Amino acid sequence: MFGTIYLILSVGLAKSVNIFYLLGVIFPFAGATLAIIRLHLYGFEVFSVINIGFDVFVVPACAFLFIKYRRGRIIE
Repeated sequence: MFGTIYLILSVGLAKSVNIFYLLGVIFPFAGATLAIIRLHLYGFEVFSVINIGFDVFVVPACAFLFIKYRRGRIIE
């Protein structure tokens, strides 16, 4: 499920579709939150740690792109 969402987000971000800047913040943040809850409830899982580590970079990057888009600085 999350793999499919990340694939769709990746394609949308690669094509510079503006809505994917915002979705790139929301979906990975939700995934990281669920991974933290899963770590808390079920203990250490490698996938959860990898997911959190990946999202630590993805969410701020997409937030930066979204802010630039909202300010109108992205040149298409």
